[in-house]
Amino acid sequence: RPPGHLSTDESRELVTELLESVPTATPDMARLIADESGGSPFFIDELVRSLRLADEAAVREAARRGAEDSDARELNIPDLLRLRLARLDADSHTLLRLVAIHRQPTPAAVLRRAAAAVDYDATVAKLLSEHLVRRRETKQGEELEIYHDRLADGVVALIDEEGQRELHAVLAAALEGFEESDDELVADHLIAAGVEDRGATYLVRAADAAAKALAFDRAARLYRRALSFGDEGNVRDAIRRKLGDVLGNAGRGRESAMEYLAVKAADFADELELKRKAAQQLLFSGHVDEGLSVVRMILALTGVPFPETRRDTIAALIKARLKL
Repeated sequence: RPPGHLSTDESRELVTELLESVPTATPDMARLIADESGGSPFFIDELVRSLRLADEAAVREAARRGAEDSDARELNIPDLLRLRLARLDADSHTLLRLVAIHRQPTPAAVLRRAAAAVDYDATVAKLLSEHLVRRRETKQGEELEIYHDRLADGVVALIDEEGQRELHAVLAAALEGFEESDDELVADHLIAAGVEDRGATYLVRAADAAAKALAFDRAARLYRRALSFGDEGNVRDAIRRKLGDVLGNAGRGRESAMEYLAVKAADFADELELKRKAAQQLLFSGHVDEGLSVVRMILALTGVPFPETRRDTIAALIKARLKL
């Protein structure tokens, strides 16, 4: 289990102890909280707090109805989180959702831009006091992150699809104006917001930077992601050319050759060059038969016969030598 996390038995023991202050809690609810917490003491505490709030609300409702039993024991984990978050004001909701949907430490400069209408300092202080986010200082400045991954999952699960797209769009716009932002991260938010064409553009930018830094495998992964979103045509062919180059540099010759062969050539000279690159990658990577097949295609295009025998090869060499 991760460092600092409890075993299943330890989790249930802690939950049982904490639930002593919740009169309506049941053994089933204790087991549910222990199992859903993933062994995180923090998340256990947050869920128990939520259950305590739910219990108080249910008792008030029961008193209003004149009933003896409460509905708190029927609550599930999403219900508990919903009640926990219901205590927050609108600004806190906005900022917490942005941090949760970002899924990683978020620079304060980005959050200030994304939530321009929010009183940032006061809202952060409230979220910190509620143990919902953590603040840390880096060389680039202050960053905020969700207190626990399970809490982030719970917050995001309470946002409908349209709301999630809007949050991704807001974060993408904020990151685009942030000098330190990662192009792949901007692309992730744009794609999640439904703006796939612009997302593909940022993926290509990130891949170009990776290729320049000699991170060829990462560049190949990013180019392939861009291809999955890019339109057919010249843009797609340009990406394939770059993908062929980085795959060749990464020593993945056959994959590189397949990309070159999939490109629609601009003219006859370009077609010869693409096939030459493909043949080279195939031969260098040990795929001799496939490489020779491409060589035959090149020679056929230029009207030069392929020497099938040793005698033909020697004759071709002599002819070339005499020509020189």
